[in-house]
Amino acid sequence: MNRSSKALTWTELRVGVLVIASLIVLAVTILYVGSGGTSPFAPKYTIKAMMSDVNGLKPGAPVRLGGVEVGTVTKVELAPTGRGMVEVTMRLDRRVQARITDRSQVGLGSLGLLGEKAVDIMGSEQGTPIPDGGYAQAALEDPLKGLLTDASGSTAHLRRILARMDAGEGLIGKA
Repeated sequence: MNRSSKALTWTELRVGVLVIASLIVLAVTILYVGSGGTSPFAPKYTIKAMMSDVNGLKPGAPVRLGGVEVGTVTKVELAPTGRGMVEVTMRLDRRVQARITDRSQVGLGSLGLLGEKAVDIMGSEQGTPIPDGGYAQAALEDPLKGLLTDASGSTAHLRRILARMDAGEGLIGKA
């Protein structure tokens, strides 16, 4: 009787260890995904930018430096000064802090044809790095730029489809 009790305890122990290991893997995965694809344990810092129009930018949007994702947007809200500006707060990987200086510019970009927005930072090696909580300079741009960029991508795709139809490709082109 004592021997079967130990076997049951050993089985329960193995199941318990497996459950705990699975929960640890799940927690690390959630941290990784929640940190925007960067290491959840890498040191981070925060910068802000004042923009006149964010064109649908939302918290959680990626922040890219030279096309490489280096952080996420944490907050988008009307600026406390009340001049019609929008304050965008970004949480970035501290390893890129030296590349984002007072001469860098922050602008809006698009993730795809559906119009999801991202923040694009044009880095600069010149100037002094922006400190934690500091403000980066926003690029001056036309508020319709995002709409036109999305539309031009869709138009180019449509032109390629129509050209293939004119060339007789596909079922519709052969009709």
